Amino acid sequence: PAGWLTGTGIGVYDRRTNRAVRTSLRLAAEPDGGVRAEVPVPETGTGSHTVLRRILAGGLGVPVEQIRVVHVPTDDLPYDRGAGGSRVSVGLGSVAVAAVKAWADRGDRDSVTVEV
Repeated sequence: PAGWLTGTGIGVYDRRTNRAVRTSLRLAAEPDGGVRAEVPVPETGTGSHTVLRRILAGGLGVPVEQIRVVHVPTDDLPYDRGAGGSRVSVGLGSVAVAAVKAWADRGDRDSVTVEV
């Protein structure tokens, strides 16, 4: 319309990622030499389980194909709030790092469970 000015604008929004996530992970040795990672967070199509496999494989020094991620109910592992925003990446990444350390210190145990 007459009198309107047009141009280009940019809108930016930044939100702090919630670092206070609470989740857990259990690593267990598989009979075929692989490692099973049990998590209370479902794969919602965002690739979170793929990212988790890669973090664990790198930390454990095994091929990514030897890591199997399994979603388990929170009856089997401690509480998790579920998927939402960036919290899954932060939570699973943090618990994966803790699990790799616990796995290295596990001694003769077949599994370790960690919480962050």
